[in-house]
Amino acid sequence: MIRQIGHVCVRVSNIDQTINFYHKILGLPIKIQYEKEGKVILVLFEIGNMTYLEANLAKTVLPNPGHFSLETDDIDKFMSDMK
Repeated sequence: MIRQIGHVCVRVSNIDQTINFYHKILGLPIKIQYEKEGKVILVLFEIGNMTYLEANLAKTVLPNPGHFSLETDDIDKFMSDMK
């Protein structure tokens, strides 16, 4: 039986915008951040309960075939904060 999602990986073209959205706006803690030649190339955001969103910097971003969802305690406040 599957208990939970371990992580979901997305390829991104701008890692700074990704960090801004997931960390600064949504408030997800950064668990791991990898750098190559002084540039961030991978960030692992902690969603909770040992579930993570992995964002990889990619030169070519292909359409992501999957999706992910985030649970919130107050959907109305969340939607208001997103405006």
